[in-house]
Amino acid sequence: MRVGTHLELLLSVLVSAILATTSVACLDGQCNDEIAGCDTAMAQRCHPEEAKAQACLTNADGCLVWTDTAICGPHDKCSADEGAPMCECDHGCEPQTSQCMAAVVQVCDLDEYGCLFWKNHTDCSLGGSACTQDGGQASCGGCVDTCQAFGQGRCDGAVVQTCTNSGDGCLIWQDGPDCGATGQSCDDSGASAVCTGACTNLCD
Repeated sequence: MRVGTHLELLLSVLVSAILATTSVACLDGQCNDEIAGCDTAMAQRCHPEEAKAQACLTNADGCLVWTDTAICGPHDKCSADEGAPMCECDHGCEPQTSQCMAAVVQVCDLDEYGCLFWKNHTDCSLGGSACTQDGGQASCGGCVDTCQAFGQGRCDGAVVQTCTNSGDGCLIWQDGPDCGATGQSCDDSGASAVCTGACTNLCD
């Protein structure tokens, strides 16, 4: 758990009090408690919907408003279990573990605040393989064919692609010539994909 000191919280409260605006708490020059949402000065809470701590502070017009005192990190949560609200890690995984997210291997990593979260590591589909899970560890393995027959051709825009072996038994699409580079187009209406049309001479 990442715990802020009382001094840090007090400083945050003082800074926020100085920066507090009046637009949400005033109506026709009068304090509007229903809009402001708090009626006890220096009361503290975790925001009911967002990961941040707040305090009930007086703004420049003398109106009490809920004011942000701490904005939690992307993998934090706001907790008031030990009294004053503070940001603490909301760990999303166990150390030294990995998992599959579709074809992507994700590893349990630490963010800048020391919170554990799932981080994308390897996209197995780029090598034509699948992500496989074994207990708390994930890895690329097996075979996921992205094409059906060795030597098969197709067009990917103006690029000729051919179905080839990835080296581990998987059939994957391999980029070939870019027909657009010579002013031609790719045609896969026949048995294979080829560049067609008059080419543009790119050299003198």
